[in-house]
Amino acid sequence: MSRLLILGSVFTVIRGFSITEISASDGEDMNRPAYSGDNAQAIALSCRLQLNTGDHWTSCSWSHEFHDIWGLTNSQGYVMCSSSSIEDNQQQCKDKGNLISNQFNGYDRENEWIARYVDRLSFAVTETTCGLIISKPNANDTGVWRCHVNDNSLTGEQSPAFWSEINLFVANKSEARITDPVMEVGRDQSIWVDISDGQGRIQSTCQSMYGVPPPNLVWYIDEPSNKISSRDASITTRSTTGPNGVETSISSISMDIDLRSLTSYGVRPEQGYFSFALGCFPDQNNY
Repeated sequence: MSRLLILGSVFTVIRGFSITEISASDGEDMNRPAYSGDNAQAIALSCRLQLNTGDHWTSCSWSHEFHDIWGLTNSQGYVMCSSSSIEDNQQQCKDKGNLISNQFNGYDRENEWIARYVDRLSFAVTETTCGLIISKPNANDTGVWRCHVNDNSLTGEQSPAFWSEINLFVANKSEARITDPVMEVGRDQSIWVDISDGQGRIQSTCQSMYGVPPPNLVWYIDEPSNKISSRDASITTRSTTGPNGVETSISSISMDIDLRSLTSYGVRPEQGYFSFALGCFPDQNNY
């Protein structure tokens, strides 16, 4: 009688180096952005790392692009903070992006503000974390932040590199501009309506600028507190998303010029003429 002997094998699965999570302490939600200003709470960006026994990261970098600035490398302008050791923890960032130039011994005159921008950035690194602290958050922090990490294990002749990114939103006061009819730049953003010219309806479009969180555009007559009710006008709202992930709100209004309705908004005749100002403003609640 023969016996069949089955030998069991134990396999050990070694999980490779990777970024397991990227997060921000605040500002990941566009509708609930981080507050801005000198007294605002700092934002902590973090890339959590998985490392095998004996491995450690050799390079930890964070980069952030500015969509309205062109860099010296003929590409989108960006700042970059790079660390090579956990000894850099709490140390201030030294920019290695493409906006700093040896020729100017720093930044050119147009981009001198970036030096102050970078001064707010410092490292928060541990053996398993590549992190960055953004002090005194401001509107220029809104957009994509990318984490780049290398470790000391070799694949061929190069160290593996990994990256991950997060979209950050920092509060910024919105402006509202009337885009239809076209208004002169710098002019008060309201339309003067003279009822005596026989016009039966007024139509206009208003657009928000720069706002985080995206505002609710409110139409008014004469004063922002004198809001137009949807019962008295047809108001439609839509939004578009820009390259930095920020939404632009667009509101259109169509309103019949009805004297009975207008009197409820305090419109009164002056020397026999009825007239009023139609405007819009951005409402961002507590921001």
